[in-house]
Amino acid sequence: MPLEPGLIAETQAWLQNGFVQRLESREIRVAMKIIRICAEGEESRFQEVEVPIDQSRPDRDGHPSFMSKAYSSPDVRFVDLPEGFDSSWHHAPARQIVMILKGVLEVCTSDNQKRQWPAGELLFADDLTGKGHMTRPVGGPVRLLIVQFRKVSTSSKRAPVVACDGVHHEGHQRAGLRRRRPPYAKIAMSGFA
Repeated sequence: MPLEPGLIAETQAWLQNGFVQRLESREIRVAMKIIRICAEGEESRFQEVEVPIDQSRPDRDGHPSFMSKAYSSPDVRFVDLPEGFDSSWHHAPARQIVMILKGVLEVCTSDNQKRQWPAGELLFADDLTGKGHMTRPVGGPVRLLIVQFRKVSTSSKRAPVVACDGVHHEGHQRAGLRRRRPPYAKIAMSGFA
């Protein structure tokens, strides 16, 4: 049974207005999921985290765009990995977001998990200690955009950190991933950077 055009328009308007109102009143939680490589002792592993998309800005016609908070970056790089490149074990030099611009990137963690990211995907490299991970292009060269986060002073008084294992660590200031809310099933990245 086809829907009436008036009912479709009314439903679309309700969804748009209702979504915006719920977002502004924070009744719902909108987030972008991203895979994080993190260190747990000497081992690295993958973990799904969320970046809250909890701010909005309307265009000139009143249509909202939705975004996360702004994060500071002292360093932005473009990196080309040629076909056949195969890194040895290494850890991230800093907390960084890696965006695959061209090709497919494969990452292997020290717990022997492998994942691949095609062009347009993001990866959060956060394994600053331990054995680290290996990276290699799959099926041809890879071009990356790497955005490093500012380093956080370990001497400053900051909120507690949620580590890779999800445990609340008092006084552990590993590069600024701070827990500002009660723990969720997935760790919110509201405090990173």
